[in-house]
Amino acid sequence: MKHSLKVALLLSAGLPAYAIDNVAAWANDFKQAQAAAQRGQFGQSEQLYGVALKEAEKIGKQSSYVGVTLTGLAALNEYEGKYVQAETLYAQALTIEEQSLPPDSMHLAALYNNLASHYSRQKKIPEAIYFLRKSLPIVEKQKGPKAAETLLVRHNLAELLTHVPAADPLPELKRTLAQRQAKLGANHREVADSLNNLANYYMVHDRLSDAEPLYKRALSIYEAQSGPYDPNTLQTSENLGSLYLQTRRYSLSESYLKRTLANRERTLGDYNSDVARTLEIYARLMRLTKRTAEAKALEARANQINGKSQ
Repeated sequence: MKHSLKVALLLSAGLPAYAIDNVAAWANDFKQAQAAAQRGQFGQSEQLYGVALKEAEKIGKQSSYVGVTLTGLAALNEYEGKYVQAETLYAQALTIEEQSLPPDSMHLAALYNNLASHYSRQKKIPEAIYFLRKSLPIVEKQKGPKAAETLLVRHNLAELLTHVPAADPLPELKRTLAQRQAKLGANHREVADSLNNLANYYMVHDRLSDAEPLYKRALSIYEAQSGPYDPNTLQTSENLGSLYLQTRRYSLSESYLKRTLANRERTLGDYNSDVARTLEIYARLMRLTKRTAEAKALEARANQINGKSQ
């Protein structure tokens, strides 16, 4: 399973009058870049982020608008499995944001949360927890203890603590899910995030029958809200494929893994680390169902991708 964390980036208020035109142009390009990424149109999103970055630099090369744009571009690279490029962009954004923003800025909280996502994807759990703990007090101060943004960061932290043996995040995971459903409704994307992460907890603790209905609910929300190519849709589909593999329901596992692989290849291309991971899971399924030749072909593709990404 891969962990995916996120918090919405918010536009600043109280802008100097001379910057309004540039800020409006930047905000439009930035929002379009985010929307294109949500649709899985990563090439178009990257182009729009490039335009937004030029507009941000007109406001000031060390302005927070540059930092926020770099953060969005970093997240896009991360979705595409370009982790080296993402880390470089995050480092640039962090330098600008910590110098240009007050320490309790929501933009800074968002960046800390995205850095946590970056380290989580690389299974660097202590680093991810460190940045979430920097983000949480800012969000609680600015938005309040029961705000959606606060619940998101608290939930992300609880999900990561699943992998710390001394911690027990289950009560927090359940509490945040209940609060989100009450506040946002049963079919909100952030409710799907909570469902998915609670299912991850159950998977880690070998409670597969508890995880299955949560993954299925999360997947139906992601597909309805964001379509089949959204990164969260694809990750949850892969999670279900893995669950059915572990429970020996091989036909169901193949259905989910085959769909995940096809949609990831369509949006990410043939040489992406997420594609490689799906190939590896699919190869295990092939071996368990005695399709050795197909398993070897999938493993060879995965090894080739992993070799290129190192």
